[in-house]
Amino acid sequence: MKTGSSRGVPLAPLDAEVRTAITAAGDRIDAPSVVHAWEAALDAAPHAGPPVWLHGDLLPGNLLADGHRLTAVLDWGALGLGDPAADLTPAWTLFAGGARRTFRESSGADDAAWARGRG
Repeated sequence: MKTGSSRGVPLAPLDAEVRTAITAAGDRIDAPSVVHAWEAALDAAPHAGPPVWLHGDLLPGNLLADGHRLTAVLDWGALGLGDPAADLTPAWTLFAGGARRTFRESSGADDAAWARGRG
């Protein structure tokens, strides 16, 4: 995907590009699981509210912690307005199990936002 151009936007226009990337990844990923998550994201209801400010790149390298406490968020180059589901990425890049459930509860994400974020 083009950096900075596909965060927080409707997902359907990205379908061909995402499927191409899944195929290109080959056996480095569990393609059936990724396709399942992507299709669930496409099937989820779109963000119905107004666009919100989002960071757009909440990956581990952009989050600084001291112990178990977040202390800084770096790299605001993807800052923009869009679907807040784009900022749910830490659920899958940082958390698992109970921590992921706690993150979801704290985020207030409904089922559709959760699916779009995972996609």
